[in-house]
Amino acid sequence: MAVITVEGNSSKPKLLGRWISWSVIQSGGDALSPGRGNERLADTKDLPDVAAAYQAADGAPGDPDYLHQPGKLILEDPRDDWHFDIVTGQEDSEVLYADAATMLYRINDAIYQVDLQGGTPGGLPRLIVKDVDVPEVHWASSRLPGESRCASSLASTCPISAIALSRCASVSETVFTCCSQSS
Repeated sequence: MAVITVEGNSSKPKLLGRWISWSVIQSGGDALSPGRGNERLADTKDLPDVAAAYQAADGAPGDPDYLHQPGKLILEDPRDDWHFDIVTGQEDSEVLYADAATMLYRINDAIYQVDLQGGTPGGLPRLIVKDVDVPEVHWASSRLPGESRCASSLASTCPISAIALSRCASVSETVFTCCSQSS
C-alpha cells in the first residue's frame, strides 16, 4: 500500500480517477501568494472578481489564518508510484483532469494539456483554451462524443463556465467537458 505525503498544511487533495492531485496551500506566512495581478480584477456580468475572492477567503499575509498558495501543483498515481510537480507560480491554478495518457491543468484563465508517457510528462504543455470564464472551471471529465451531459457523478449538466470550453477542439480522441465546483 502506497503512503502519500500531502505537501502543505492546508492543501485539499482531490481524487481524479486513479490519480490524487492538490494545489499546495500553506497557512500562515508573510508573503503574498504569487500571481494575484494576473487574476480577473473586476466582476463580469456573470462572474466575480477572482483576486477579491482570494483576498476575502485567504486573508492577508501575516495573519495566522492566511492561506499562502505558491502555485505548485502535485499529481500522484499511488498504484504506479508516479509523482509530478508542476510549478505555475500562480495561486489560481489546479489540476483539472488526469488519465493514463493526459493531464489538464488550469492557470488563471487558461487550460493546458500535457501528455503523460511512461510516468513522466511528455513534451511541453499545450494551451487548449483561454477565456474570461475559465477561472470558474475546477474539474474536467472525459465523455464520449455526442453526450450532452457531464460524465461525472458531481453534476448532471454543465454550468456557464463550460461555454468557454465548448470552443475547444477534441483533445486527443476524447472530448473534454469542464465544469465548475459549484455544479
